Amino acid sequence: MNLRSTRFSRFAPVAAAALIVAAGFATAGPLNPPAGPVTSTMKTMTEVEPRIAVNATNTPGNASFKFRITQPGSYYLTSNVEQSSSGGGIEIAAQGVTLDLNGFAVLSTTGGVGIQSNGGLAITVKNGTVSGWVGSGIVLGSFSTVRNVTVSAVNGSYGISVFSGVVESCVVQNGGAVGIQVSTDAIVRNCVVYGSDLHGIDAGSSCTIENCVSNLNGGHGINVSQSKVTGCTTSNNQLSGIHSSSYSTITDCHSSENTLDGFELFTQEVITGCTADRNRRNGISVSARCRIEDNTCTENGFGIGTGAGILLETGGSRNHVKNNTTANNDWGIKVDSTLNLISGNGSSSNPFNFTIATGNRVTAIVNLTTNAAPINGNSGGTSTLEADANYVY
Repeated sequence: MNLRSTRFSRFAPVAAAALIVAAGFATAGPLNPPAGPVTSTMKTMTEVEPRIAVNATNTPGNASFKFRITQPGSYYLTSNVEQSSSGGGIEIAAQGVTLDLNGFAVLSTTGGVGIQSNGGLAITVKNGTVSGWVGSGIVLGSFSTVRNVTVSAVNGSYGISVFSGVVESCVVQNGGAVGIQVSTDAIVRNCVVYGSDLHGIDAGSSCTIENCVSNLNGGHGINVSQSKVTGCTTSNNQLSGIHSSSYSTITDCHSSENTLDGFELFTQEVITGCTADRNRRNGISVSARCRIEDNTCTENGFGIGTGAGILLETGGSRNHVKNNTTANNDWGIKVDSTLNLISGNGSSSNPFNFTIATGNRVTAIVNLTTNAAPINGNSGGTSTLEADANYVY
């Protein structure tokens, strides 16, 4: 064996390691720190939680409210807010405030209003519970939002009241006189309301009510004017399921078992694609210049009541009733006014399928006969010369 080769192989790893260490020293940065003060690389508390906690230090209250928010910004709860006096819970006295209830509750059995904005615009309240107030649950001004809030056991005016803005994904149980109230230019979406002393949802002009449920209220389930109601369900209300005084559009709604009408409409209204069943009075009642199309009305005049599937009231006129289905009501379609157009409707199993006063435009009413043999193919059934005829079957 070559002795020189042996010595080289024995010391080769050590030499290689030394070269690596030397290379590391050669490429390392300077040992001396840069000039100037040393700065922190950690985030501040404001950067970690860029919101302000609601407490006696940050948002001190007064004789009227337990806490007051007086500056714009984002605020959050760290625990329940409980008011034991007659004052309110949280007052928002600034514009551009977001209040995250953070899963906590604003509670009282004696206080006035749970959360209230006094003159503040663009307020958002979200993610929690407001319960037990003798005045109202939440009262906000224009361009405001209430989202993912449950309001219960309010004994005063409103569960939630927003002048304009959005009320979304909220639940209001026993929310005072009116469960959810909006005045104008507002959207109420995906909400559930029940047990209000008067109306479940009450909306002024230019509002949209969509995909809501409003049951077991002391007045109307939904009460609107000059607004749009779509995809809503109402039942067991002490007045009508959906009520509009004028210029509203009602689509794809279901109203059942209300003490008065399923849908009670008056002037210049449109109702399409709706279902009314088992209401004590009428399925749909209208006054003047309304369009009633593609609706289904069954078993109205229910229980001790008397009613029609569709009623055109005395004193109204110029309504268009088209392509509706009525069955098992006291009357199918009952017209007590004049100058209306009735066409393309189907009516069955009502004691009176069509009851129409003089002075109306009515396409032929055809009593369809039963086919005498099975139909297989492209012919059979009852023929009529009028494509828009009304049918009894």
